[in-house]
Amino acid sequence: INQDHLAQGIVQQKHVADGAITKDKLSFNPIQTGAKNRQTLQQCGILSFEFEEEGETVDVTVPLDEAYADEDYVIVAMTNHPACHCVIKEQTTETATITITRHKFTPKPNGIFHWIAIGKPKS
Repeated sequence: INQDHLAQGIVQQKHVADGAITKDKLSFNPIQTGAKNRQTLQQCGILSFEFEEEGETVDVTVPLDEAYADEDYVIVAMTNHPACHCVIKEQTTETATITITRHKFTPKPNGIFHWIAIGKPKS
């Protein structure tokens, strides 16, 4: 049997054995996880921040492109400003709030922070 014998779209999920298609044949780069975490959603991004002149902290809300199943996903963030650091203030299934704190009182720091989140997707 060759491609001339198969109509377009005739091969469906039920016709493919589990494990028959390896990651090198996929058109996307899958996230590899442990056996217990097969359903995983990874999201990431870059956001900017700017302090008020006298402000010690600034909160930035990270809008997630897709919701997670619950608030028990992992999110990490880091800033490019050497006098600032990020902490996670709050997580919901659809957003995360990152607090950026300035260590030194410098003139109105601003910059960007990178974030990455991974967890169970909302079904």
